[in-house]
Amino acid sequence: MNVHQNARTTPWSRAQIVHRVRLGESVAAVTAAFHVTPKTVRRLVKRATAGEPLPDRSCRPHASPTATRPEVLAHIERLRGQRWPSAAIAATLQLGRSPVARLVARLGLARLRALEPAPPVQR
Repeated sequence: MNVHQNARTTPWSRAQIVHRVRLGESVAAVTAAFHVTPKTVRRLVKRATAGEPLPDRSCRPHASPTATRPEVLAHIERLRGQRWPSAAIAATLQLGRSPVARLVARLGLARLRALEPAPPVQR
């Protein structure tokens, strides 16, 4: 596991914090020894009591309520496939230009050459 160089606690120190509190040491003493807040100590003890693991957990949110809905994303992809510019898509869907531009870039459709190659020129 990669522990960040500035991490205040590691899985080992979290286990030590819980162990010292369970042995009867005060939260204030453990707080001073590990240079963390009392809130952190109580949270770790609560996690350990509930049976949750003390190793690092992902900081990714469980839900993203403001994420773009899949049907809107599909509509943006369809319009961009018809070579609509991002500004026109934003105006049509009544969205901001910046979010539409980010979504188009995330879909990999920001460049026209990514859509479909232009037909060869007949001379």
